Amino acid sequence: MSWKEIESKIIQRRPWPHAVIFDMDGLMYRTEQMIREAWDIVGPDIVGHPLGDEIFHTMGMNRALRVEYFHGKFGMDFPYEKFEKKYKAIVTRKKLTEGIPVQTGLFELLQFLSNEKIPMVLATGSSSGHTYLNLAVTRTPNVFRFVICGDMVRAAKPDPFIY
Repeated sequence: MSWKEIESKIIQRRPWPHAVIFDMDGLMYRTEQMIREAWDIVGPDIVGHPLGDEIFHTMGMNRALRVEYFHGKFGMDFPYEKFEKKYKAIVTRKKLTEGIPVQTGLFELLQFLSNEKIPMVLATGSSSGHTYLNLAVTRTPNVFRFVICGDMVRAAKPDPFIY
């Protein structure tokens, strides 16, 4: 049997997606708001005012793109490492003490797709550390064939390379 014949039989058996790619922050978990709040807390110490609204659009960027953006916006002397260390500490502490809000229906969707034997992949612009912490804290079932993080690819979202 040729590959085309095999592929045709698979497509006939399942009229819906052959795989599902999940994003993490905002789609699976409501972590974007946690990060934004931390930026507002740290901002006054770094630039003199809250930063959440001003930089929210950088949420999907990987670290390299975000550093480039911040240096372009606030100048090369912007202490990105200090900023990052402070806001990540706030977010991590909050995740560990308060938990991470999970989007309604996430676990049911993962179970349904798993029961239907539809492969799932997690593709996120977040770092590996952030990603695996979220998976552990939320006790998300281990259903993903692959977990691809922003620090694992040469070009992060919005570039389609991660997909």
